[in-house]
Amino acid sequence: MNWSIKQQVVSYEFLIKLSVKFIFNDHKNWKMKLCIVLVLFYGYICHGSEIWYQAEMSSYLVPPFQNVYTTLQRNILDKLLTVDSNSLITNDAALNSFASNLHCELEKLLEHLDASVVASNNIRIKVDRKLSTILSEISAKESEIARVDGQVKDMNAKIQAKQSQINAAEQTVRQAEGSVADAENALRRAEKEVEDAQLCGGLFGRKKRFLGDLWNSIQTSVLKPIESAVNTAAGAIESAVNTAGGAIIDNIVKPVCGVINFQQLDNTRRNVENKKNELAFFRNQVQTLKNDLNSIQSDLVTFNTQLYNFNYQLNQLKSSLIALPNEQHIILSINQKLTAIVGHIRTSLGKSTSLVDAITAVVDFEPIVKPLNAIYDELQQNQFMVSFDIGKISVEQINQAKTSFQALITSALSFQFSMGGTRCSK
Repeated sequence: MNWSIKQQVVSYEFLIKLSVKFIFNDHKNWKMKLCIVLVLFYGYICHGSEIWYQAEMSSYLVPPFQNVYTTLQRNILDKLLTVDSNSLITNDAALNSFASNLHCELEKLLEHLDASVVASNNIRIKVDRKLSTILSEISAKESEIARVDGQVKDMNAKIQAKQSQINAAEQTVRQAEGSVADAENALRRAEKEVEDAQLCGGLFGRKKRFLGDLWNSIQTSVLKPIESAVNTAAGAIESAVNTAGGAIIDNIVKPVCGVINFQQLDNTRRNVENKKNELAFFRNQVQTLKNDLNSIQSDLVTFNTQLYNFNYQLNQLKSSLIALPNEQHIILSINQKLTAIVGHIRTSLGKSTSLVDAITAVVDFEPIVKPLNAIYDELQQNQFMVSFDIGKISVEQINQAKTSFQALITSALSFQFSMGGTRCSK
């Protein structure tokens, strides 16, 4: 794994660890913070798809490909370019050693090519599987979004219905408050009537007390002047006056005072109490409805958060889906090129066991070097192969190597080394 990939992984891991620490250090709004962590974590997973692809290419394809390129350029082409044909044609041992060495390098080249084909094919299979998996995940995520979106709509409908219930209940409370006020006014009136009746009855509780001034006037102006003359009649007159005073109280004064109705007062008090109980019940009902509304609104926040997260995850999946076909195209193209190179070499070797034919088949720009250079560019441009100290093989190098090899063949007529005559060390 190259350094840039490691940096991306470390950055995401640091953000997730920091967010988790933030949740445990501060428990306020922990649900929302947890959602943020989940979003980061899912982003890490989705972004990890690109990181995974880079890691696969850098770790499994680049090493065998670099071995292919190094073997072809340094161990085959450079040796052909620097060979001293004059010294070899006079030294059979040196010529055989040179031929054996070329043969072993050719075998190594084929081994590295085979390893590159296997690596590219494995990555291609993994990319195909990932593409299929992501398509399934997108379908599942869209189903989740549809489900949660339905729950959000259901919560909004419940909130609207609950708000209507609250409005109706609050109207009932206002009516109950009016009923309590009316009952309390009725109670105050009843209490005033009883109080007035009690006060009135108290004023006329004694006849003489009420007729005090009138009685004294009668005694002074009527009774006393004739007291001495009519002592016998005095008792009769006093009795008549008393009878008249009692009649005034009984027939004139008493009807002015209201009747003291304690039963009605008690009923009015009970009515006030009942109205207050009804008001308390309706207020409690409103509070219960508001609690229900708060609970539904809390659920709505949760569902909206889920909906946001699912949409974010869906976008991440779709982003991965956008990247994967390109990744699939890259690895498929590389795999096809490598397979074609191996096929060309093995086909050439199948027609002849001569080392000359084998080297001639390998030192060929169009079927061998050109596709290898295309893979070289692809790996570097996509930063899969960030450090490689060997430059690309040019057409000039191939032509020079061909010229040098042809000169060697022409000079050494016995240079028809068999591919089966040498055992190379692994």
